[in-house]
Amino acid sequence: MWKCKMTLLGETYCDCELSKLPNIHIEEKSIIDENGVETWVPGKGTWEPLVVDRILLDENSKIYPWLREMYNFAAVIEPNDTVPYAEVGLELDCGDKWTLKNAWPQSINFGDLDYTYDPTVYGAITFRFSEVYFESCTIEPCRALEMPKAPRVVF
Repeated sequence: MWKCKMTLLGETYCDCELSKLPNIHIEEKSIIDENGVETWVPGKGTWEPLVVDRILLDENSKIYPWLREMYNFAAVIEPNDTVPYAEVGLELDCGDKWTLKNAWPQSINFGDLDYTYDPTVYGAITFRFSEVYFESCTIEPCRALEMPKAPRVVF
């Protein structure tokens, strides 16, 4: 597990853990030329969901107001309405920083029911997102790399 600090909506939120780093899946497209020779090219890329573990879910959590805004099922959604996506920052203990842009919670696990004396509740959130910004301080010199929306080949 990777130890990290999470920021949500621009503010430091809590310490958490990651079991894996963001991954991108790129589809393959087959092109057959006029001679019948098949060639493979990269197609649409999709960021895989990312599970963030051991997130503090107490009564003061910034997650709950965001979820209420995100999943306001009573509201009528108009075609030009904007979705309240968030920017989620993850800073690993080693200094690497990942920023998930246009993020939204795909699922939330509030954990098991526990009757111990500790009132602290930790859960896990699976985030979907469309873009990633990565800054590494483990590679000399410290550099930033912007990973754009999924690459595409247009035919």
